[in-house]
Amino acid sequence: MSRRARILTLVAAVLMVLAIGLLPFTLMLLPNPRPVQVPRPGYAGVGFYVHDARGTFKLFPHPREERDFPQDAYAVTSSAALFVKSRQYSALTAYGLYALPSRRAVAVRKEFVGGLLRMTPKTALPTGHYVVESSRDGAWEGTDYYYLTVTSGGR
Repeated sequence: MSRRARILTLVAAVLMVLAIGLLPFTLMLLPNPRPVQVPRPGYAGVGFYVHDARGTFKLFPHPREERDFPQDAYAVTSSAALFVKSRQYSALTAYGLYALPSRRAVAVRKEFVGGLLRMTPKTALPTGHYVVESSRDGAWEGTDYYYLTVTSGGR
């Protein structure tokens, strides 16, 4: 085999290894209607994370407020921790948890933990439907909506 062929083979092998190694991280960045389990909040970049007894999951946003509650909303227990990771945080009032269908604001304690905004409900959440509103950073700005169903045992 010529020197040129060996170099091309080596370059192709290196590119293949890189592509295979980066594929899981690339897939986490693509829009996916289903939550993705991750090792810890903030692991998969900017976004919204829920942590409960089953682990930590990254949820993907709805770009607008839905008229009807989404049937595929993620189910959590009342003790779930909610995290937002952003490149640039807006005023804390731009992040909130609301009970549906009344849109009543749920009292949450907001604190920064390791570069993440943690929102902890001040009382246990009763079963029902909720939406988390989160300011979207970057050039597009706006608000993302994350829908949750609180159940006694999660999904």
